[in-house]
Amino acid sequence: MDSGTSKSLPDWITDEKIQKMRQRLKECPNPYTDEEMRELELDDPNFSWIRFNARTAKKILTEYGIPLTDEEDTTE
Repeated sequence: MDSGTSKSLPDWITDEKIQKMRQRLKECPNPYTDEEMRELELDDPNFSWIRFNARTAKKILTEYGIPLTDEEDTTE
């Protein structure tokens, strides 16, 4: 996917970053939900940075209309 031709993506969202975010989602298909985040605290012993990072990746990709997986990406 050529990020330069996508709709108004910020400069920091590069093809490499997109791949890293997709990889985080692949490694953790169960990111935190909004409800779970409201109930958790960052110092909670059950807090998972893996789930948090997957949630952030999903949120960013969704916000900019970027497919969550390579399979969904038809722009390549």
